[in-house]
Amino acid sequence: PLAARLTTPPPVVVPSTPTVPLQYHISAPPIPSFARRDPIDLVAIVGSKVSAVIKRLQAIFDRKDQLLDIPHDHRLALQRIGDRLEWILDNIENGSSWTCSQQQNIDWFCKEFGKVKFSGLGQNFERVVKALVELEHFGYLDWIVV
Repeated sequence: PLAARLTTPPPVVVPSTPTVPLQYHISAPPIPSFARRDPIDLVAIVGSKVSAVIKRLQAIFDRKDQLLDIPHDHRLALQRIGDRLEWILDNIENGSSWTCSQQQNIDWFCKEFGKVKFSGLGQNFERVVKALVELEHFGYLDWIVV
């Protein structure tokens, strides 16, 4: 009954003996942190993103007939993009020594490049080229001197 429960004294708290922290009981290796990746992993990720961008850019260069019809400065901008991306891949083994800002700029460039719609490239060639030239003018890769 309720009256019996109200008269029952609270349980006696026994002081606990110090225990060994859980981290010393676990034998499995720690799960990698996604917040802080290993520099080698970051370089590999950058390399795969840059390779994907180069593959898409190659579709522009493969359309030689249309490439000749665009303004010369647009062709130069596309060539600068290609040269800088190739430089990144050629120097990727030094990627862990690049500054955080440089790595972010590469990442941002790849993300922005990925937003350009390449579908119907034949009909939309000039629009795609214009978008890539504008992206080049943002200067994400200007720190790379080829």
